[in-house]
Amino acid sequence: VFVMGKSSFTGLFFFELALAAAASTIASACVSGRMKFGAYALMNFIIAGAIYPICAYWAWSPTAWLF
Repeated sequence: VFVMGKSSFTGLFFFELALAAAASTIASACVSGRMKFGAYALMNFIIAGAIYPICAYWAWSPTAWLF
């Protein structure tokens, strides 16, 4: 998937998807057994769908302010 500095969109998408899933599991470990399933699913959706992409863009994009 990653060859000599070049990457395919599909490979990069699945790599970022795995990192987003890992980010949401950190928060879910803190609340395991303490939340209802609907609230847990909503929390994971917000983390993986909104918070992680913004933070990842700030950290890894060449045009971002943390790069």
